[in-house]
Amino acid sequence: ATREVGRVRVAQGLNGGVLSALGPGTQLWLSSGAASREGSPGALEIYPPFRLQLGGGVGSGRSKRTIVEADSDADFRAVNGRSTEAQLAPKNEYEQIYMEDFGAGSLRISVITKGDPVIVGEMFVHQKV
Repeated sequence: ATREVGRVRVAQGLNGGVLSALGPGTQLWLSSGAASREGSPGALEIYPPFRLQLGGGVGSGRSKRTIVEADSDADFRAVNGRSTEAQLAPKNEYEQIYMEDFGAGSLRISVITKGDPVIVGEMFVHQKV
């Protein structure tokens, strides 16, 4: 993710669907800071700033335009029209249950263990590009 969104960050690239109307190769980027939690290397800690950007796909070199930048989970949830309950929830914590480190194509599977009530218990599968 470093080449696309900066050092010590994780990102999700969203493309296709309604984004197709914006032209080929257009992608939404959702990114945040990330690090293993001290004393618990299997837990991934996500931290601000949280960014939602519009730009080109992976490796395109196209610049990204920031749509939203928030300095807390609560602020990002508010911008997304989330409920007061969601805005007051603690920050999200993830437990990494599987991780490969073979370069492009490697998988990381995590479960949200704490935080946003809508996604606690959900599983995320990320593939390194």
